[in-house]
Amino acid sequence: MERSGFTIAIAVWNTMPATDGPCTTIYGYVPHSIALGSGFQAGTYLVRANDVTTTFAVR
Repeated sequence: MERSGFTIAIAVWNTMPATDGPCTTIYGYVPHSIALGSGFQAGTYLVRANDVTTTFAVR
């Protein structure tokens, strides 16, 4: 995670096993939380996770 001004960039990736074992083609989701930190000044912030973006406002 990188925070610069009013923009927060998060890089998310999947890892693959290092072995050449059989593939079961089972794909799943694992929920995670990322702490964005504190000390936000008032304004609208842009959050970008890979190619998905959203905004939130601090008042």
